[in-house]
Amino acid sequence: YARLDEKAGTLLERLDSRMAEITDRTFRSGVWVELHAEYQSGALGAADLAGNLVDILGVALSISEEHARLAEASLERAQNAVDMGGVRDGLVQAAREQTLAMARLEDLLERLAEWDSFQSVLSLTRDILNRQSVLRQRTQRFASEK
Repeated sequence: YARLDEKAGTLLERLDSRMAEITDRTFRSGVWVELHAEYQSGALGAADLAGNLVDILGVALSISEEHARLAEASLERAQNAVDMGGVRDGLVQAAREQTLAMARLEDLLERLAEWDSFQSVLSLTRDILNRQSVLRQRTQRFASEK
């Protein structure tokens, strides 16, 4: 998408430099969390397509890195609680985080559906351009034969 998103140069350079620091093949969520935070703060410019991808990533990371982890910690506190009040508090907090995660999942699904529609439009546009190119070549060939 770098060819389609001229404004994304700074963002893509930052991503490349951060990814070059990683020598193993594991997913480092911290790199992506930092990239999203920098993009949201405006430090990486105002990318179009790449910015949409970073925003989608930010929603996904908020689910896994924030809400899911907080829910897990709350469930652990409930499990380790020695009194019913502690169990209840842990379960209530876990349910709250689950509700927030579900709302973010709905947001993520909407954004992914929009991105899928965009990809379909790009694919159809590519197909139209290819057909126009074939038609132009046929027309030129036909004109040269006459």
